[in-house]
Amino acid sequence: MIALSLIAGCRPHQTSLTRDAAEATPLLVAGPTDAFAAEVDAPRDEPIERRASGAFGIVVASKTAEPPVVLYLHGMWASPEDSCSFFERAAAEAVLVCPRGNAPAESGGAWRGTLLEKRRSIDAALEVAKDLVRPRTLATSGGVAMGFSSGAALALELALAAPGRWSGLVLMSMKLQLDPARLKTAGVKRVALAAGDLDGSQPSMVQNQKMLAAAGVDARFFTLGPVGHHFAANMESRMVDVLAWVRAP
Repeated sequence: MIALSLIAGCRPHQTSLTRDAAEATPLLVAGPTDAFAAEVDAPRDEPIERRASGAFGIVVASKTAEPPVVLYLHGMWASPEDSCSFFERAAAEAVLVCPRGNAPAESGGAWRGTLLEKRRSIDAALEVAKDLVRPRTLATSGGVAMGFSSGAALALELALAAPGRWSGLVLMSMKLQLDPARLKTAGVKRVALAAGDLDGSQPSMVQNQKMLAAAGVDARFFTLGPVGHHFAANMESRMVDVLAWVRAP
């Protein structure tokens, strides 16, 4: 188990990190007081937010029973620090896990190597999530895997390699070859595809949505607004609708 330090009443501390540095001890933030008083004094219907950040990326968890996982994989020249906050509101009833790409920052800081090599970074963040929600248990099925650009390709790869682990996919701004039969075999129930109106990947994503729907896969396309290959200014509110649809029963 990774040791967690407790800090009361403050925002998560984030520092610049090198990819080659040893994994830092995560910083846990619990509110509104300390972790133990919060559990006792907060109203039962008020979520208690916990955070961890470090070399592994960022994890944000609210108080739910056996929390499902919403995994976000950033693209090239991005990081958990500049991406993860856009999904916190949408993933408020889950554990949001934003791993850090395993490629060096000077080469884009995204994902490189085999799936096993990429998984090491992802699994490190998931292990932190397990510690963050104790004594509860992190759900190991029915999660949502999201990704932007090259992160979308990795989210798809993860879902196909772990049947039942990821029942929802949010694939953004990436030209992909999707196989309806393989998605069904992997237990993927809903696929959201999204891109900006000025993004060169949008026609491919719209075509994929139509193809999946025709093959019996529940799929929907969401526009990210009048932007190119980047997040929209109102990305946070847009993702609320996207994740609400993907995670609906």
